[in-house]
Amino acid sequence: MPEVDEIESVVREAVGKALRTAVDDWPADRPLSEVPDGLFDSLAKLETVGLIERALATGPLAMDDAATEFGTIASITSWVAGRT
Repeated sequence: MPEVDEIESVVREAVGKALRTAVDDWPADRPLSEVPDGLFDSLAKLETVGLIERALATGPLAMDDAATEFGTIASITSWVAGRT
């Protein structure tokens, strides 16, 4: 099982790829909807999850109601940590 720091690193990379912009220094608790030039919509969320699944080799992560609440790097990290 990966450590939370490792998961957050993977989440940051996946979000950055999905948004096509760097989020390395983005505060973990700041809404991703505020990323300049980024659009963190449902397609970006799905792409983010797919990238995380591949990076962590988790297999499919169940997209439940909590996944619709993705809004910050911290919330995604917590969601992934609860499923790995």
